[in-house]
Amino acid sequence: MTNPFVRLSFAAALLYVGAFVPAANADPAALGPVVGKGIITATPDPAEVGDEVTLTFANFPKSVGELDELIVVPAGTPDTAYNIGSSFRQNLAAGSDKVGPFPPGTYEARWLTMLYNNDRKMQVGARTQFIVNP
Repeated sequence: MTNPFVRLSFAAALLYVGAFVPAANADPAALGPVVGKGIITATPDPAEVGDEVTLTFANFPKSVGELDELIVVPAGTPDTAYNIGSSFRQNLAAGSDKVGPFPPGTYEARWLTMLYNNDRKMQVGARTQFIVNP
């Protein structure tokens, strides 16, 4: 039988050295590549089950593409799976949008755009992660 103290001590050591980073403090570049300069901020983070999450947008283009979308997917969903999750048609230049509620878990909000290529290929223009607690 594994000693639970050892397991907890190891987890505490990882937290102490910063191996786990809360979603609100996660480096956006560590979440995956983006093609734009936009910044998405999620509040509250963490949220509670039943809460709506406000996504605030900064540094986005003045006009967004006709087919651009804001989606929320479970964290770790491949960027190529942009049709999975909850889609929100939104003029991102408006400044913010409310999404949710979501079940407990870690999620990623992504702005999908075709503005940065001539191939009509959807790319992630901005992203952020947020947590929903049980």
